[in-house]
Formats: sequence, C-alpha cells, structure tokens
Amino acid sequence: MLNNSIVVGRLVRDPNCGQTKKGVKYATFSIVHERDNVGADGKKKTDLIPCVAWRETAVKVERELKKGMLIDVTGVLQSRSYMKQGQKVFVVEVIVESFHGLESKSVINRRMAGTNTTSNKPINTTNTWNKEETDSLYQENGSYDPYGTNDYMEITDDDVPF
Repeated sequence: MLNNSIVVGRLVRDPNCGQTKKGVKYATFSIVHERDNVGADGKKKTDLIPCVAWRETAVKVERELKKGMLIDVTGVLQSRSYMKQGQKVFVVEVIVESFHGLESKSVINRRMAGTNTTSNKPINTTNTWNKEETDSLYQENGSYDPYGTNDYMEITDDDVPF
C-alpha cells in the first residue's frame, strides 16, 4: 500500500530537537498549512501539521530550518496513541523523509542571520527512520509527548508567520 504525504507550509516555531535514551536524534516541528476553502467567517482555514524527523534528517532539520520558513515536507503519515493522565491521546503526524526550502537564498540567509549556519551545499535529506525503534521509544517513555506541550497548543496571530 502507498502512504506518502506532501505538505507545504511555514514553520510555526523553531524545531524542537533532542535525542532518545538510546541516543537516536529526533526533531519535531509543526507546519501551518492554509486550506483553499473559506470558512463561514470569510477567512481561510489553517491546519497545524505535526512532523517528526529522525537521525540524519533530524540533524539537518535542526541545522537548516527556522521559524517562518516556507518548506515542503515529504513523508509517511503515521497515527499512534498513548495514555496521558488516564486519557487516551490520539496523534497523527508526518514522519519526515525529506524536506526542501521553498524560498530564495537571500530570504533564507536573512532568516538564518545570527546563527552559525553558513553552508550553501545541497541538503541530502534521506531519512533512516525505523518503525521498530520509533515504537519502542513510545513504549519506553510511557506518555511520550514529542512536542513538549503536555497539552494542545494555543495559536495566536503572533505565532502564525503570515
């Protein structure tokens, strides 16, 4: 069966990066995606798409992506659930296989100003994601919350980069 997702949008905030107890690097981030349809209030609807990158892809996410950047993400759509304070929490997220910046180099350089990222080399964003290790990560951490929010995220107009 085919499971491939492509999402285009802007990063809501800088990626949250870390590593598991076994030393596997990960990066989590959300992309805000504006729908084509308009709601009853006359405004376009937006979705926040949670994304998770693993290993080398996570390192590249940490190095290359910043809040507000326009990117496309290709990956596998994954659903999972866990228990949190006695309630079952259901999560759907994109496991990132590759990503690409969709802005000009001058815009990207302005966003990256003040960081130590100076590489203009093409990014190899091939993922080495392993489902078994991901599943064990969720099991060993119990109520693993990769976004560190411990709750649903409140979004204000200041959080959205457009």
